[in-house]
Amino acid sequence: MPQFAQPTRKILELPPTVYCFYSAETPDDAGMPRNGLLAPGMSRCGRETTSFYDAVYLRTKNAITLVAPPSGDGQWVFRREAKRSVLEVTGDWQVRNYVGSEPDWSTHVFPFRAIPAEDEAQRHACVRGLLDFCAGTAQGKSGVFFQRPNTAPAEGYEDDGIPDTFFQFNAAYGYLSDRRKEFFHEQLAWLGKHMADDGAIPWGGCGTAMPYFHIWKRPDMGRFFDANGLFLSMTRTLWDASGIVPDASTIVHAADFYWNHRTPEGLIAAGDGKNGCEWADIIRSNWHSSLVNVIAFRGFSDAAEMCRRLGRTADQKRYLLAAKELQSAFNRPASAGGMQMANGCLDWRDRDGTLHCHWRIDANMLAIAWGAADQETSNTILKTFRDQYFLNPPAIPAPYLLSGSWSTPEDDMLDHLRGYGCGQASMPGRMAGCLLPALRRMGETHLHELFSRQLLDLVNREEFLYECYDHDGRGEGAVSYIEHALTPLLTLPGEKSACI
Repeated sequence: MPQFAQPTRKILELPPTVYCFYSAETPDDAGMPRNGLLAPGMSRCGRETTSFYDAVYLRTKNAITLVAPPSGDGQWVFRREAKRSVLEVTGDWQVRNYVGSEPDWSTHVFPFRAIPAEDEAQRHACVRGLLDFCAGTAQGKSGVFFQRPNTAPAEGYEDDGIPDTFFQFNAAYGYLSDRRKEFFHEQLAWLGKHMADDGAIPWGGCGTAMPYFHIWKRPDMGRFFDANGLFLSMTRTLWDASGIVPDASTIVHAADFYWNHRTPEGLIAAGDGKNGCEWADIIRSNWHSSLVNVIAFRGFSDAAEMCRRLGRTADQKRYLLAAKELQSAFNRPASAGGMQMANGCLDWRDRDGTLHCHWRIDANMLAIAWGAADQETSNTILKTFRDQYFLNPPAIPAPYLLSGSWSTPEDDMLDHLRGYGCGQASMPGRMAGCLLPALRRMGETHLHELFSRQLLDLVNREEFLYECYDHDGRGEGAVSYIEHALTPLLTLPGEKSACI
């Protein structure tokens, strides 16, 4: 019988800190990313030329690139175990050693645009965040490529959520290839095509091909009221940055969702008799929410500008009026039906008029960044933040709440859950996406630089960015959270953040 040569099989021991791989920027034929990060117990296989490295800045000098055999018959299996990283290689691969904390760019085409090179640590943090971003791309059952909240769905979330998409979009869009930008267009187009009859934009569903509008995808829970404003903001950015002209009826339908939930005073009444209405989806948020009204203000403003360009003058005037009335009501004292306390925006007002006065960093800072807060309100917000944040600052910026807890004085947590440390755990990406542009707008250069350095150091030292961090900086929740990894891009001078 003829004898066939057996393919060469080798086991390569890598430093135990090597946990990343990179083959290419674009997903494979199955719609899965061709790069990623392995936690202990995870493995990945491939047949392409691939770099294996440690993304923690300067921690591990040794990295390798496997160059695929010309025959194309080879395969590698990359495993990360508790105390070692192993490559099992079958076929005639060429092994190249190199020094670095990124893929071997002498072998791979560098996929990103306009990354600054003057500060090497800053440059690496930006590249590392964008590599995490690429590792979170997948093709859903809808056929659409979408962004997961984190790179390891088995350790977190398998479907998409529009706030996660928004903060990734905001940080990454200006630095991506044209094909990567097209993925965002496809995702937004899918969401627009699946809006509800009343114009509500789905919170997500590209992954499962089933649009959803309620907390935990449960129709018995309250609907989200933040998706429409985020959708309108990203849609305008696609037009501004990439010349993608939106469908006029989609814009009007999405903006009219807010129009039809206005109170006589001009605020958005986000309650529907149930609980929950925005991205901190474990708190009760009925009737008037500061965050929802800030997002609706942005939605009306972007819808008005797009209607102007589309020649829909009557709709433009409607939305400009709605934005003006909302802004006026928003800046009034809470005692006069507005949203302002003596120290900044209240969290939310219940249907019976009860005020829930937790001071939210995201709501207050977005009010500044997006212009919903007038100058007097903006000054008050900034003073409160400066006076209180540094009394007992967290190790990592920044939590939802400037002080206090969503569990006191009354329990604002949905079904008595205790996620996000009741508002005290830090969410670096979510808060940086709100805080940094507000500080920039107010000319707070010193604070901007302070938080920027903390975020750069975080991304450069962590193997995985956790969903949230406790006061002392210990990670909690889902691993490899992408919007957090992208925060260095928000710190760049003249940064290209898309929507804020």
